[in-house]
Amino acid sequence: MWRYESRDWRERLKRKAQEHKFNATLTPLLDREVEKVNKLIDLDDERRKRQPVIKHEEPTAEQTGESRLLGGPMSISSPWNNDDPEPPEAS
Repeated sequence: MWRYESRDWRERLKRKAQEHKFNATLTPLLDREVEKVNKLIDLDDERRKRQPVIKHEEPTAEQTGESRLLGGPMSISSPWNNDDPEPPEAS
Protein backbone atom coordinates (compact mmCIF):
# COMPACT_ATOMS: atom_id res chain seq x y z
CA MET A 1 0.00 0.00 0.00
CA TRP A 2 1.32 3.37 -0.95
CA ARG A 3 1.28 6.11 1.71
CA TYR A 4 1.24 9.79 0.94
CA GLU A 5 3.45 11.65 3.38
CA SER A 6 5.14 14.98 3.48
CA ARG A 7 8.47 13.33 4.31
CA ASP A 8 10.59 11.68 1.69
CA TRP A 9 11.72 8.06 2.14
CA ARG A 10 15.30 9.33 2.41
CA GLU A 11 14.31 11.46 5.38
CA ARG A 12 12.72 8.47 7.10
CA LEU A 13 15.84 6.40 6.39
CA LYS A 14 18.06 9.16 7.77
CA ARG A 15 15.96 9.37 10.96
CA LYS A 16 16.07 5.60 11.44
CA ALA A 17 19.87 5.67 11.04
CA GLN A 18 20.14 8.48 13.60
CA GLU A 19 17.88 6.60 16.00
CA HIS A 20 19.96 3.44 15.62
CA LYS A 21 23.22 5.36 16.20
CA PHE A 22 21.78 7.08 19.29
CA ASN A 23 20.62 3.79 20.80
CA ALA A 24 23.93 2.08 19.98
CA THR A 25 26.07 4.80 21.58
CA LEU A 26 23.87 5.61 24.58
CA THR A 27 25.04 2.73 26.79
CA PRO A 28 28.78 3.46 26.41
CA LEU A 29 28.15 7.16 27.08
CA LEU A 30 26.27 6.36 30.28
CA ASP A 31 28.99 3.91 31.36
CA ARG A 32 31.67 6.57 30.92
CA GLU A 33 29.67 9.09 32.96
CA VAL A 34 29.15 6.55 35.75
CA GLU A 35 32.90 5.85 35.80
CA LYS A 36 33.61 9.59 36.10
CA VAL A 37 31.30 9.84 39.10
CA ASN A 38 32.80 6.72 40.70
CA LYS A 39 36.27 8.26 40.41
CA LEU A 40 35.06 11.37 42.24
CA ILE A 41 33.00 9.70 44.95
CA ASP A 42 34.13 6.68 46.96
CA LEU A 43 30.82 5.03 47.85
CA ASP A 44 32.26 2.75 50.55
CA ASP A 45 33.82 5.74 52.28
CA GLU A 46 30.53 7.65 52.07
CA ARG A 47 28.68 4.69 53.63
CA ARG A 48 31.19 4.51 56.48
CA LYS A 49 30.79 8.24 57.13
CA ARG A 50 27.03 7.85 57.38
CA GLN A 51 27.04 4.96 59.87
CA PRO A 52 25.38 5.91 63.17
CA VAL A 53 27.66 6.08 66.20
CA ILE A 54 26.40 4.01 69.12
CA LYS A 55 27.99 4.65 72.51
CA HIS A 56 27.37 2.26 75.34
CA GLU A 57 28.81 2.95 78.77
CA GLU A 58 29.04 0.57 81.67
CA PRO A 59 26.66 1.43 84.51
CA THR A 60 28.19 3.52 87.26
CA ALA A 61 27.64 3.25 90.97
CA GLU A 62 25.50 6.41 90.95
CA GLN A 63 22.89 4.81 88.73
CA THR A 64 20.07 3.06 90.46
CA GLY A 65 16.95 1.22 89.53
CA GLU A 66 15.91 0.30 86.02
CA SER A 67 18.65 2.19 84.15
CA ARG A 68 21.28 0.08 85.91
CA LEU A 69 19.36 -3.13 85.24
CA LEU A 70 19.05 -2.27 81.55
CA GLY A 71 22.81 -2.03 81.16
CA GLY A 72 23.53 1.62 81.71
CA PRO A 73 23.32 4.66 79.47
CA MET A 74 23.39 4.37 75.72
CA SER A 75 23.38 7.09 73.09
CA ILE A 76 23.03 7.06 69.34
CA SER A 77 24.23 9.97 67.24
CA SER A 78 23.85 10.41 63.53
CA PRO A 79 26.54 11.84 61.29
CA TRP A 80 24.03 12.79 58.60
CA ASN A 81 23.04 16.32 59.43
CA ASN A 82 22.58 19.47 57.40
CA ASP A 83 26.13 20.63 58.09
CA ASP A 84 27.63 18.07 55.71
CA PRO A 85 29.28 19.55 52.67
CA GLU A 86 27.70 18.86 49.32
CA PRO A 87 29.27 15.98 47.36
CA PRO A 88 31.56 17.03 44.51
CA GLU A 89 29.92 17.53 41.17
CA ALA A 90 30.88 15.46 38.16
CA SER A 91 32.57 17.54 35.51
